[in-house]
Amino acid sequence: MIGEKLTEINVTSPMGIRELNVLYGTSTEKQMIDDLIRHS
Repeated sequence: MIGEKLTEINVTSPMGIRELNVLYGTSTEKQMIDDLIRHS
């Protein structure tokens, strides 16, 4: 983040998202993208 602007999304290591999805039964990546779109 620079100010209020997202400048980069690191997708080279998505394992943490997979673990969150399994642990909590969620779709973390969908929630993240939805939030980014809603706040853009």
